[in-house]
Amino acid sequence: MSVTGETQASVRVQGGHARGQRTLLAALCFGCVASVGESALADHAECGAAYVAAQKLMREGKLRSARKQLIECAKDCLPEVERDCTTWLTEVGSSMPTVVVVALDGRGEELSDVSVEIDGETRAASLDGHALEVDPGRRRLKVTRRGKTHQLELTILQGEKNRRVEVHFPEVNPAPPESGPSAGGSPNGATTQRDQARGVGPRADAGLPTGAWIAGGVSLTSLLGAAYFWLAAENLRQDLLDRGCAPGCPEADRESIRDRRVIGDVLLGVGVVSAGVFGYLWLSDSGPAAAPTRDGAWAGWRGRF
Repeated sequence: MSVTGETQASVRVQGGHARGQRTLLAALCFGCVASVGESALADHAECGAAYVAAQKLMREGKLRSARKQLIECAKDCLPEVERDCTTWLTEVGSSMPTVVVVALDGRGEELSDVSVEIDGETRAASLDGHALEVDPGRRRLKVTRRGKTHQLELTILQGEKNRRVEVHFPEVNPAPPESGPSAGGSPNGATTQRDQARGVGPRADAGLPTGAWIAGGVSLTSLLGAAYFWLAAENLRQDLLDRGCAPGCPEADRESIRDRRVIGDVLLGVGVVSAGVFGYLWLSDSGPAAAPTRDGAWAGWRGRF
């Protein structure tokens, strides 16, 4: 088959047009695919960033910020990403510590007009009993009421829930004084502690302490015993003199006299010491009975027998 030059040129032109059309079509198709891929990536870009940021924040213990990122990546993302974020979101909720700040006045009543800052961030403009979520670790709390501020440093444990933090404002509604009227006793005739300290009214302790009674009993018994053994020793000595054996009386009789005298001396010492203890306790219990008067003053010491 012979082909003329004009025919060959026509074939070359047609072939060139065909190749150009195929190239253009391929370019258009690639552009379509690229356009679809960029759109998909754009739709999931925020999810991917939240996914990565949440993991970093969880490692750093910043659970409150991590939860915000997990909420973003747990919706409208790839199924695998949504599954991980949902699981981590549950774990963060379980590990998130909470504190309950309570402000009390001078009478122990709760105050509500109190603001709370945690690490410089205002977390509550007033107190309503609700728990506040905090990150674990060392935290700085600032509790303020009408210009009066209390600052606290707390170590918050991971997973610690509803930790009660009390802050006291004793200058608000202070508690009343415990004592009653200071002069002349109470209106109903009862005597207050302050009255007793000033010597007004009867003393609260109407009897001697038990130790004083014991010391007095020991002292009396010891002194009586000392007198008995001394008299016994003296009687025995007198008997020996009457028998005319002195100075060659039996050694056993002489030892008996010495033993009785020694026992008497020991009992005398016990009696004197016990008497001193009794006197000290008696005087301590009695106390001074001085009381101021309009016309002057007098001093005295009161005791009981």
